[in-house]
Amino acid sequence: MISCGGALRDHMGEWILRFSKCIGVCSIIDAELWGVLVGLESAWSRGFRRIVVETDSLDVLRLLRSDNHNQQRPSLLMHLNRLRHVNVQHIVREGNQVADSLAKATSSNGFHVVCYDLSPPMVVGLL
Repeated sequence: MISCGGALRDHMGEWILRFSKCIGVCSIIDAELWGVLVGLESAWSRGFRRIVVETDSLDVLRLLRSDNHNQQRPSLLMHLNRLRHVNVQHIVREGNQVADSLAKATSSNGFHVVCYDLSPPMVVGLL
């Protein structure tokens, strides 16, 4: 079972939302893309339009920056058609510890997005 996790912060670095989601059986790249999708949908639903996505996966970065990304993973990336309004950046793995910890915190008994108003205990030390 694979899960994803992520966090949204505003332009001042203040935490808006932390989330995790159990995905099921898929590739690591698909899990990373699910994390991007859930994060973007959460940001868009809150009215944010100028968005920076940070990922520690160079493969995901290449997919998201590619002009033909919908052809490479059509079932997932077709939902990301608004990427032209999103700045996608690479960060080092150590810079992604919050998202990784949130993904590990996900229960495998449901496939819905779990949102945390407060950071789960395993993430507090990483903030």
